[in-house]
Amino acid sequence: MGRGSKENRLAAAGFYHAAARGRCLHIGAGRKPIRGAINLDMDPHRSEWVDVLGDGQALPFADRSFDTVVSSHTVEHFPDPVLGLRECVRVLKFRGFMTHIIPDASFAPRRTLSARYPFAGHYNEWTPKDFAEVVARVDGINVVSLREFKGTRWSFEFIALRIQD
Repeated sequence: MGRGSKENRLAAAGFYHAAARGRCLHIGAGRKPIRGAINLDMDPHRSEWVDVLGDGQALPFADRSFDTVVSSHTVEHFPDPVLGLRECVRVLKFRGFMTHIIPDASFAPRRTLSARYPFAGHYNEWTPKDFAEVVARVDGINVVSLREFKGTRWSFEFIALRIQD
C-alpha cells in the first residue's frame, strides 16, 4: 500500500470521522476540513477552507472548550511540540480526547523548512519511541495509544485523554 494510496486516504478519512466527537477542533485542517468541526490552520492561503486562522501553539479558544482535538501531519510542524500539545490539553474538556497522526521518521522523507514553502517543512521528526519522550513532558493526560496508524508503516497515531480538570 503506497503512501498516497486510496486505502490510506480512506483510512485517514475514517480516522477523522471516528475521532471527531462532540465539539471538535481540527488543527492544521488545510484543504481537508472536517464537517461539523472547528477547522483551524495558520496558512492564510487556506483561509477559504477553514473556520479560524490561528497557531496550534497559541490556540485562540477558551480553556476546556472542546471534547476532541484532532490533527494529521501537523504536530511535526510546531517549533515547540510540547507547547502545542499543552495547548491541546488546555482547550480540552475534562475526559476529552486528543488524537494526532504523525509521520514516522523511520519511513517518512525528511522535509526541511524553506522560505518558499514556510508551512511545508518539519521542525521535528520522531519515531513513536522518540515521541513518547515528548509526551512525557505534557502534564494532565493519559496516553491511550501510541502505535502504527491503521495499516500504514509511515505514520503513527497518538491518542490521549485529559485526566485533570
